[in-house]
Amino acid sequence: MRFVSVVAAVLVAATLTTAAAAVTVTVAVPGLFNSGVDNSKVPLGNNAIDPHWRLTAAPTGVTLGNAYTGVRNGSFPVAGNWMQNTATSRWITPTINHTSIAAGDYSYELQFTLTPKMITNTGKFTGRYAVDNSMVSVMLNSTALTAPAGSFTAWTNFSATTGFVAGLNKLTFKTRNAAGTGNNPTGFRIEFLTSSIDVLPEPGSWAMLIAGFGLVGAAQRRQRSLLTGGATG
Repeated sequence: MRFVSVVAAVLVAATLTTAAAAVTVTVAVPGLFNSGVDNSKVPLGNNAIDPHWRLTAAPTGVTLGNAYTGVRNGSFPVAGNWMQNTATSRWITPTINHTSIAAGDYSYELQFTLTPKMITNTGKFTGRYAVDNSMVSVMLNSTALTAPAGSFTAWTNFSATTGFVAGLNKLTFKTRNAAGTGNNPTGFRIEFLTSSIDVLPEPGSWAMLIAGFGLVGAAQRRQRSLLTGGATG
């Protein structure tokens, strides 16, 4: 009888543990891509169109829409100025002709979608950016994130723990290109370091949980039956 009690207790503990784990599952925030990479997160070639980041605001005369991997290692402004492109991310610019760009504000936007089962208030990510010349603001939908001015020679860290919404989300970086003479490049670069969001379990997970409770109930009934038989034997 004591053995049956132990088995029942173990089953209860295991099921409760399963229940706690089944309440939510933590996954990476979907749709976050570094600048200058393809859908497999492999760096794009030179003068390629970034498939994830879009130019959504710019001074008059600059075409909105595509952002380009115009700058390359060994060439101005990467050579001796901007940080080198790596296998993790690349600089993106408003135009392929990146060496002479109008002064003013440029906004780069990434869109990603959170499914109905994702719990938006648990979403978070960390990352880092570089910019020429400076960062004006970082917005996650309508929430302003902390946005230090930044630099093109070193990374600047940023993060988000609020501002996520169900469905379509927009992450927007507003950069500023200062006035200059001659060659006047501007660019933006971003890398996501961590991300997570809690997701409600699929119906199959709940079915397994209910089955687990059924096993515990059966064990308890078996225990009561044995105890009753022992008392009357």
